[in-house]
Amino acid sequence: MLPPGRRALLASRTSTAASRPAVRGRPVTGPGRAEPDVTAVILTHDADPDTLRDCVASVARQDRPVQILLADNGAGVGRPLPEDVARAYAGRRLSLAQNRGFADGINRALSHVTTPFALVLNDDTVLDMGAADAMRRALEGDARAVAVAPKIFLAGHPLVLDAVGTVVRPDGLAFNRGIGQLDIGQYDDARPVFGASFAACLLRRSAFDEGEVGPLEDRFFMYYEDVDWCYRAGLRGWRVLSAPDAIVHHQHGHTARRRPDGFRHYFLYRNPLWLALRNFEAGGAARALGRRLAATASRALRGPHRRAATRALRDFARGVPAHWQARRRIQAQRRVPDTALLGHAEGEVPCFDHDRCEPRADFGTLAAMYARRCAARPADGDRRIADLARKLATGPARPALQAELLGLLSREPEPVRGFAEGLLGVSATGAACPARGREGLV
Repeated sequence: MLPPGRRALLASRTSTAASRPAVRGRPVTGPGRAEPDVTAVILTHDADPDTLRDCVASVARQDRPVQILLADNGAGVGRPLPEDVARAYAGRRLSLAQNRGFADGINRALSHVTTPFALVLNDDTVLDMGAADAMRRALEGDARAVAVAPKIFLAGHPLVLDAVGTVVRPDGLAFNRGIGQLDIGQYDDARPVFGASFAACLLRRSAFDEGEVGPLEDRFFMYYEDVDWCYRAGLRGWRVLSAPDAIVHHQHGHTARRRPDGFRHYFLYRNPLWLALRNFEAGGAARALGRRLAATASRALRGPHRRAATRALRDFARGVPAHWQARRRIQAQRRVPDTALLGHAEGEVPCFDHDRCEPRADFGTLAAMYARRCAARPADGDRRIADLARKLATGPARPALQAELLGLLSREPEPVRGFAEGLLGVSATGAACPARGREGLV
């Protein structure tokens, strides 16, 4: 059986214009309905009208009343807001004339939030019913928690995870926890995690005040600004929690894919360098910077994004004085060692092709899924599946191993069996079938 909380998972995630609910400007209040203590901050820029409507409507129909603040980042540039959305939120719309990046847009929007909690959302996300309430309840249970990470699925692959929090490796690279894996319940345990993806998460508004964690570092512009913020929160002793019952769907890379080739690679090369410089302890920072600088220099000499890598190295160097000063302030507030923060990445593997913005369909993904579930709830069968998948990922095809793997997967959900059969190029009965490759990911 599929894991708990997956009741509506196989329902279509793509709404038609005719089936979209009307966009409402205010949360429903009245007898028995408390005033909202959560404001959804939806930062939008050149959004697809239908995508934005779906996002807003999913917030408006939550069972917990949620105020909505629509922040138009770079208003007047690109496609205008749909008329129905602009009209409904005329009093809760923030027009940011200049687009100075995701980090700056979120900071400016949060300065207008008056509720204790802020639900930060990309404009290409959709919340399942009850998601806001599940995140809010998670924060209620832990006074040291400043953020909650929901379970986010890739919108084009309704059974494939996008994020259940984030992790950072000792080499300075960060990625979404669980990204690219089929959901088999391996992340269904609510627990502290390193960080939350700001594509969708609930935050304590007060944590952004000066003297607390503070605002996002706007010099990051986009990418890793949420990782930097969560690192600063973690080293001060604050916690981020996962809320696997809060379900969100995200069109991963929807905005970045419309940018010129190399646009996002520039930030993905530069910002991990700044992250390590600012946040890692001295020894770890030196090692991470050494590895990242060498890798980026190699990309500047050869590879498809040489110009982006060259610019990243140049602008990293230019930013060192300012970020070194920030480092001194950040480290003076440290209460938690790096080992505790970076330890969240142990056993985590990204299963996603960032160049294609698609989940990886290979035995490495299958191994990661079952290794993670075994780590959460040890079981000999899961351990053996992970071991077999690793052997098939790194060695030649061996019929005996393939047959054993299919036998162990016979009681797993059909999507998992179909995924494995597609990789092996066989049907459940052993008959040959075309290898499905990426199509094996539902």
